[in-house]
Amino acid sequence: MKLTLPLVLLLLLAPTLLAYQSENEEVWPAWRGPTMNGHAAETATPPTQWSENENIKWKIELPGLGNSTPCVWNKQIILTYTRPTGRKADITGKDAFGNPKPNEYHELFVIAFDYESGQEIWKTKVAEAVPNAVTHPTGSVAAASTVTDGERIYAFFGSLGLYALDMNGNQLWDYELPKMNTLANFGEGASPALQENILVVPWDEQGQSFVAGIDTASGKEVWRTNRESDSAWSTPVIVKDSETHVAVMSGTTHTR
Repeated sequence: MKLTLPLVLLLLLAPTLLAYQSENEEVWPAWRGPTMNGHAAETATPPTQWSENENIKWKIELPGLGNSTPCVWNKQIILTYTRPTGRKADITGKDAFGNPKPNEYHELFVIAFDYESGQEIWKTKVAEAVPNAVTHPTGSVAAASTVTDGERIYAFFGSLGLYALDMNGNQLWDYELPKMNTLANFGEGASPALQENILVVPWDEQGQSFVAGIDTASGKEVWRTNRESDSAWSTPVIVKDSETHVAVMSGTTHTR
């Protein structure tokens, strides 16, 4: 199955982004945008109607399956996808719901497209791995949104790892995570949030949940705080509390 990426989304975002950057920069650095709340600028004039022939500048097919929202930086649209290899791992048995455990290796990719033309600029395979759990037929382990600070790109594949690349697609480091146990195998989908040199990684599961701070230059874990929450799919929001920046996340019983 292949998904298409219409530019209509970007036509909506671009006027907002310019309000926060210089004239030569068009950026949407993470899922909720530069203000971390998904709000467009008051001056934005997005199309209210579109079709195959109306308000679509270009459309392409992705070479694999991915549900991640793209980030945009200096005319690069960056997102993730996966595709099966046909190569099997020596994994047998069934999960708690009677489904056969996944045993096929998937390639994990980060890909960049030109903002204006839709032409592929680069793509990088960051790993090959067997998915942690069965996903919905329309789901994908490439679910978390990419994040960028303009120097590096951070691609989060949940249980299959966190990867950093430079703006030309060269892989810099990777950070290994445990295998997440989600409620009813609903899958993984929360995205990291960035604050200066710390990438805040959420990890709410049917086990010991936590949130971790990863150094963006080295990929080393700087801190980790356990959370009292079961499976949740909350992406952190960074807010300033007096002189301190705080990562706020909702959970199964409360927000903290």
